[in-house]
Amino acid sequence: VKFHVDTYLAYDDPDHEDDNSWWCGELDPAFAGGDGYGNGWDQWLELPPIALGTSVSEQTSWTAIKAIYHEGATVERPGGPPKRSVSPVLSFRYRHDTEVGYDFAYVEVHDGHEWVALDPPGYDGRSGGWQSTDPGGFSLDGCGDPVRIRFRFVSDAAWSDADGYYNSEGGAFHVDDIRVYDAVTGEDFYLEDCEGGSGQSTPSTLPAGGDYWHLLDNSCHAYSGTHSWSVCHPNSTHVEPNLENWLATPLVDVSGYAADACTLYAVIQFFMPIDHGGSWQEWSTADGGVTWTRTGWWSGDQCAYGYTPCDQFLGEIPIVPPGPAGADLVGAKWVMLTDEFGNPGSPYCETAGLYIDDAWVEVWDY
Repeated sequence: VKFHVDTYLAYDDPDHEDDNSWWCGELDPAFAGGDGYGNGWDQWLELPPIALGTSVSEQTSWTAIKAIYHEGATVERPGGPPKRSVSPVLSFRYRHDTEVGYDFAYVEVHDGHEWVALDPPGYDGRSGGWQSTDPGGFSLDGCGDPVRIRFRFVSDAAWSDADGYYNSEGGAFHVDDIRVYDAVTGEDFYLEDCEGGSGQSTPSTLPAGGDYWHLLDNSCHAYSGTHSWSVCHPNSTHVEPNLENWLATPLVDVSGYAADACTLYAVIQFFMPIDHGGSWQEWSTADGGVTWTRTGWWSGDQCAYGYTPCDQFLGEIPIVPPGPAGADLVGAKWVMLTDEFGNPGSPYCETAGLYIDDAWVEVWDY
């Protein structure tokens, strides 16, 4: 976990003698320049859930009470007092120094299903010292209540302070004076100034991906019936980051055949743009799973080639038994791989990942 409160290159707050800021970086004598960030980081600083729509009985400031009775500013709630409408805004001070085009800091909100960037381009390069999002900040209109916000930093596999190919000045990302407030009244819903404000932000890092293969009920992605195996995140159009996650067939007993080889066939769909880091491997075993052989490594997006999201393709995985009479138990598996960014899926059709249906083994006797 790299986000932490530190005095190093902190924002110079004129109201405080001792200055602290959140910093995603570290002092390390092995780094170029002795400070900065490393390769393959995926770090975040998550704010606590922030309530935006408190009722009149919970308000204490005069400006907030006036806003409740401001013309057009109330919303009736059955069985309770009116809840005032608000214009929530996120503002903060920040500085950054990262490799341009490869290492980014993002501001994200949770939409109830996944984290979405408020600033899709992200922050990269050198900020030229401390900057501020004011005036304006980021509008949180339409976000959930309570709203969930986090700052996330992601670096790729090379060119950082750790390998010396990029020498930052206190990279990657600093943030301070994080404020969520009502643009109408100026009332603060949340304040994190690292000097005694709310101070409940939680630094974290991306956990290892779990088992995301699941049965999907969708006729478009199924060859027969309506079910297929999918590694796409349920109810969304992306594949989770940092996966090395596989779907394996049951082991098939071919001891009754004088087989020289077997082939596993399956109907597949694939939605992994080559420039987004997602890929899949195919592996086979001919000795009951004791050893596995990789038979292919693929990436691509069928929609980029003019196919529809419902088109199907026949995949083949060769299984070569080690002995002339074949092996007793054969099988295959598909391994889904994603990098620290995950796979956002096809820009041509709204789906992501790999889909498998109708798998079978054919025995070949030459």
